[in-house]
Amino acid sequence: MSHPQRSIDTRQQAEWDSVTGEALSAGEFRRAMGLFASGVTVLSVSHAGGVRSMTANAFMSVSLDPPFVVVSIAHTAGFLTFLNSTDPRFGISFLSSKQIAECAHFGGKPCDTLDPRYDWYRNVPVLQNSLAQFAVKVHTTLDAGDHRLIVAQLQWMKCAEGKPLLFYGGKLGSHHWQEPVRTESMLDFDSWG
Repeated sequence: MSHPQRSIDTRQQAEWDSVTGEALSAGEFRRAMGLFASGVTVLSVSHAGGVRSMTANAFMSVSLDPPFVVVSIAHTAGFLTFLNSTDPRFGISFLSSKQIAECAHFGGKPCDTLDPRYDWYRNVPVLQNSLAQFAVKVHTTLDAGDHRLIVAQLQWMKCAEGKPLLFYGGKLGSHHWQEPVRTESMLDFDSWG
């Protein structure tokens, strides 16, 4: 089964800083993007009687009605080959702060002693003990530079309680939540029309 695929022209020249006249480097861009804190997901797909999984932090919701999400996967990731099969469904699991080992395992540092367990929804594997589990179906893809954006429609979900695993500045951690201190300089988002 094929799904629509689009492409962004990547033959453009590097962007130039209008102030300094210097080219913006990929390393500088990567460091800047690391300043945006995100959660960590594990993508998983059923393949040849087993499960193939990878971590991803480039994830977002894009529509509530119908419910769509987007994940970004490097063209070099082997996981893409498993999505090109006849079944365009895969699982997304939001990792909890207790799942650092799973993050490392599926992020390219396999641990022989880790035995990941999955829950299943209609042949879609999702990692057990995660904060949220989603079964999705690929709707469309978009090639963007060295990554492919996968737009997928939600088919099932389950949520749990806990603290999320966070990724910031190239490091993993969790956050201690506290009530914000209200000051006059804070923006009132409820008043935005």
